[in-house]
Amino acid sequence: MSYADREASTYGGAPYECYWFTCGATSWRFTSGDVARVIAGQTFQPAAIDRSEIDQNDELRAGQLRVVLPLDNPIAQLHVGPPPDHPVDLVLYRGHDGEPEMVAPFTGRVAHASFDDVACELTLITERAALEAQVPGLLYQQTCPRVPYSPGCGVDRTAYAVPGTLASISGRTLQVPEAAAHPDGYFNGGWVEGGGTSRLVLRHVGAALELSIVPPASWGAGLHVAAYPGCDGTESCCATRFGNLANHLGFARIPGAAANPFSAGGI
Repeated sequence: MSYADREASTYGGAPYECYWFTCGATSWRFTSGDVARVIAGQTFQPAAIDRSEIDQNDELRAGQLRVVLPLDNPIAQLHVGPPPDHPVDLVLYRGHDGEPEMVAPFTGRVAHASFDDVACELTLITERAALEAQVPGLLYQQTCPRVPYSPGCGVDRTAYAVPGTLASISGRTLQVPEAAAHPDGYFNGGWVEGGGTSRLVLRHVGAALELSIVPPASWGAGLHVAAYPGCDGTESCCATRFGNLANHLGFARIPGAAANPFSAGGI
């Protein structure tokens, strides 16, 4: 019998499903059955995991999938506290015992996670839905709207990486002695990378780097990190810090509010 025959059979089906999650370079593989399965050389471990039907009816939510996991599952733990550094993607495989053919009825990524006392429910959307998301366009504004080190910006971030060693952590503040070699504020709006994860820097004073959220639990004294300077979007910062004025997309000479006849105090 083929996969389609087993799927349609009233008595001949013996379905199982395998879930392949990825986040950046890290993968987790689970199966809803009670025995491990090897697919394409990859082992899927048994896990308490359940899912909804793939929603194909409501146009606004077409293709959504809900997956329920125990709270101690590593995918659930990824969504406790700060969001993961990278999107969490899923490929769902479905097959039948004794049948070599498999299908992948769903590929997508986690859009939302909710929790109760015993479980985590993930809402996933299809890759197509993710690509259809509205992306804000560039604005005509005084400061540059480009993200530092992005293709539009063109600055090579590796040329500005400042390697260092984490001395201590207190709440959201890191002590990195190498940061003190740069003027206060140099890393404002930049970020720190370490152990495969990163955190945004809100404020830099001396060796102290205040982060936007708490660092990962895996960070500790002695960790080798790299800090990247930020950019405030002004012509001055772009020119003096990065020598990148040719790619600056701000319009610093737009008249201010005092010259706007439609605002308070306008002419």
